[in-house]
Amino acid sequence: MQQVLAVAVGGALGCLCRYGANVACVRWFEAPVFYSTLAVNVVGAFLVGIIAGLPFMQHPVLAAGAAVGFLGGLTTFSTFSIETMRLWETQTFVAAALNITANVVLSLLAVKLGLTTAQLFATP
Repeated sequence: MQQVLAVAVGGALGCLCRYGANVACVRWFEAPVFYSTLAVNVVGAFLVGIIAGLPFMQHPVLAAGAAVGFLGGLTTFSTFSIETMRLWETQTFVAAALNITANVVLSLLAVKLGLTTAQLFATP
């Protein structure tokens, strides 16, 4: 039951952060919302690297709340997919290809950076 509650609370917080990122992207930076999707995907990849690399985060309740809940609510693969498809359908092929490349490459680099960062904290 603790894990279920952790996922619910983490998910709610992650969704609120994602919404905040979308609002900031559009209102403050006057940028298309797909930049926000890219940002939260890369940040989420970095954070999952940290979570996976820190020993204390392997506790079932912490892992469920942080990785499944918070990052599940924050990251946006389904949104990334529909935004990319809309770019493709409007024949903005270069933007679609750049969106795919940026999300995949930057997210993989962010996971590696997160794992490396976690090692700094986990090593005595």
